[in-house]
Amino acid sequence: MELNQILSVKEVNEAYVDINECDLETDNCNSKEICVNLDGSFECKCKNGYIGNGFNCYFDAFITTWKTDAYGASSSTQITIPTNPNYTYNYDIDCNYNGVTFNPTATNAVGDYTCKYNKIGTYQVAIINEFPSIYFNYSIDANKILSIDNWGSIHWLSMEKSFAGCYNLTSIATDSPDLSNVTDMLGMFENATSWTLPKPNFTGCNPD
Repeated sequence: MELNQILSVKEVNEAYVDINECDLETDNCNSKEICVNLDGSFECKCKNGYIGNGFNCYFDAFITTWKTDAYGASSSTQITIPTNPNYTYNYDIDCNYNGVTFNPTATNAVGDYTCKYNKIGTYQVAIINEFPSIYFNYSIDANKILSIDNWGSIHWLSMEKSFAGCYNLTSIATDSPDLSNVTDMLGMFENATSWTLPKPNFTGCNPD
């Protein structure tokens, strides 16, 4: 074989063109996943609000149930999600979560958010992404939240007064919150008098 017939490594590298399976939509990622292009390949990663490996992702939001016409500051067809001004937020919210599909009412919310409905009722609310603290702290709408249905994969930063004054609150959640970065839990369930289940067992913590 003549030398001019042998491609150098440099020439081979210059001749190589990566095929982007994500752009061509030839990947096999499903609707819960996003495709990430790699050199010569691709991988599937779970979308925000989902956890698991790339081929077995499941929705894992912070889910709560509310009653719009319970006594509160917002109208009888509204609820207000209270946030803590000491923290930075960037969350997506589905004000009428149907238990199956997350259809965001708002994306990239950065503070308190008021869900508005067409009629009085009981609604499930799902939240994903950056939501470091829920902060009722005896706000009037604290009466409107009925239950914590799922803690989800939210990375909480504070539980100070989170559910203080939530007199109607109980829980059906079977998971536990991620408190690995939480530094303050003072009064987390203070005067949550309807809570009939044991308060979550947080090792090394003593939520009031």
